[in-house]
Amino acid sequence: MSIYVASAAEARANFKQGPYSRWFHKEARADQADGNFAFQRLRHPLFQPAITPRFQMKREDKLFAIGSCFARGIEKALVGRKMEVLSAAPEFASLQTANKEVTGLGFTNKYNTFSIFNELRWALDPAAKFPRDSIAKIDDELCCDPHTNPTLRPAGFEETLRRRGMIQMVTRRVAQCRVVIITLGLVEAWRDKSADTFINA
Repeated sequence: MSIYVASAAEARANFKQGPYSRWFHKEARADQADGNFAFQRLRHPLFQPAITPRFQMKREDKLFAIGSCFARGIEKALVGRKMEVLSAAPEFASLQTANKEVTGLGFTNKYNTFSIFNELRWALDPAAKFPRDSIAKIDDELCCDPHTNPTLRPAGFEETLRRRGMIQMVTRRVAQCRVVIITLGLVEAWRDKSADTFINA
């Protein structure tokens, strides 16, 4: 999987050349309907982000979405277009949800960059081990994995570990994909000091 790396000079050049890269200019008027500055575009009835696509998806591409509930919506839309979305795994359909308004797939939602990074690291890096001591006890029988979305009924330790293994097995499929879609849900993040890891909250 290729990663785009730019030098500081290239990043500055991209910023300078981008017609929509600036927030404000003192000589620009807020009421200019065709203005490219963000403070002008945000005044429109419908804000339209200005994006220059750098690649195109192909029908045969394998896709993986990770992140907030918005990632689940993107998965659903892409599956509806007959795209192969490896993150929309059938394995999650068997999970018993806490209520009827959610699906087992919602269990995989990730809400901050740390929780996304952790999930990818635990799935892809053989040296990175999931911190079992981060699994929280609710009572003498039930546990909670704070690195998942609480859409499932709490379960015992072994079942919680089985669910964890299922997520990691599916997340490994990201390595087969040309396109990875990442959505973010929250800015803030919480760190479990005893397990020395950020949680999915």
